[in-house]
Amino acid sequence: MSAKKKKGDGRDMVIAVLVFLVAVESYALFVRFERPGPAKPVSLKKAAPPAKKTTSVNPETAKVFQPIPEKPPTVAPLAQAVPVAPALPTKKRLGRIAIIIDDWGYNANHCENLAEIEEPVTVAILPNLPHSTEIATCAHRHNKEVMLHLPMEPHWNLDKYPQDYIIRISMSRAKVEKLLDQALKSIPYAAGVNNHMGSKATENRRLMAIVFEALQKKRLFFVDSVVTGDSICPEVAQQKGLRFARRDVFLDNQNDRHYIETQFAQLAQLAREKGFAVAIGHDRALTLQIIKEQTKLLADEGFQMITINELIKQP
Repeated sequence: MSAKKKKGDGRDMVIAVLVFLVAVESYALFVRFERPGPAKPVSLKKAAPPAKKTTSVNPETAKVFQPIPEKPPTVAPLAQAVPVAPALPTKKRLGRIAIIIDDWGYNANHCENLAEIEEPVTVAILPNLPHSTEIATCAHRHNKEVMLHLPMEPHWNLDKYPQDYIIRISMSRAKVEKLLDQALKSIPYAAGVNNHMGSKATENRRLMAIVFEALQKKRLFFVDSVVTGDSICPEVAQQKGLRFARRDVFLDNQNDRHYIETQFAQLAQLAREKGFAVAIGHDRALTLQIIKEQTKLLADEGFQMITINELIKQP
């Protein structure tokens, strides 16, 4: 056999061995991965959750690799409700108060002081005095209500008055009506009448009937100053259908600040209790100053300050 043939036979043998080894290895792999093994028994116990996979983090790089929190979704803001202003509490009315200031006409010293009293008051002016008409005009200019302060007969009197200045129970109807007309002519803008003195006159039914009938025709009201406990004015006024009121408190029987302020406290208490009250003071500097102060305080506290005419008109 030649040397060339021996060399070819050896190479063929090597190839055959390699093919055999590849075939054996392929079979072994097939048996290992494809052939089903025996079934494993199924456990009825609930499988434990898989253990969380932990990852080791380098502390030097922990901040760098902190997860960025997810940005919450953008939601359009709801339309805001327009705030409604709370209703302002209405001031509680504690009662109505009317104040009359008597005895004007002797002088005009305090006329301009009326402008400093912001709340309504009524000015009652004596007739046919040197400054009667001037005071009526001044009071009207300062938006204060005007009344005739009619002199009427008292049980006793130490002051001296001109003849026929005071209306007396002995006078005839004609004379009473004439004196009343003359008195009213000297007091322009008069809306009503109240009595000056008159303890005897206001107890006389005949005289007061004459006066009230005359006032009714003139559409004027009457305020009883209540200078006697036996006044028949309320009864006669009701009979005649006359608009009428009566005084509750005298403010300044003593010309003393403490006394007048105490009387104002009594006035306020009466207004609380019965719903209204009427006070009478006089043309004095101290009285006017305290009226200015107290009427503002009473209004701020919740009392309704009104004129006597308004008080009579209201139910």
